[in-house]
Amino acid sequence: MRKEVLFAILLGGIIGAVVAFGLWRANKALTNNNPKDFIQTAPKTEKNEMSSGALVVDSPETNSVVSLDSVKVIGKTTPESTVILSTKEEEVLLEADKDGKFEGTIKLAGGANLIKVTSIDKDGEKEEIELAVVYSTELE
Repeated sequence: MRKEVLFAILLGGIIGAVVAFGLWRANKALTNNNPKDFIQTAPKTEKNEMSSGALVVDSPETNSVVSLDSVKVIGKTTPESTVILSTKEEEVLLEADKDGKFEGTIKLAGGANLIKVTSIDKDGEKEEIELAVVYSTELE
């Protein structure tokens, strides 16, 4: 009787370990949403800003993690340019002021998001920056 109990405990431990390992591997494979793996971003400038010529995004920083389902995008571009913020969820159309400053809020989907900031000046010149932002419901 004692051998059967020890055998059952040993067999149960082995089966439990195999199942736990399989679940861990499956979870790791399904949640590998690292934006650095699939999003190419512009290099950061010295001031920790995203820049593409006349288009500069001060906030949010690329590869940042946020706990809200929307994020405020703040930056500067050519004065009185049209600025378009876009994600999979929505597009927001803004107008830069006479100093070129713009600010707008855009919705995010859960997980990794690619925010495309496009500036089009009066002459039709177009500049674009892509930012990776992760929306996590796990943060408080």
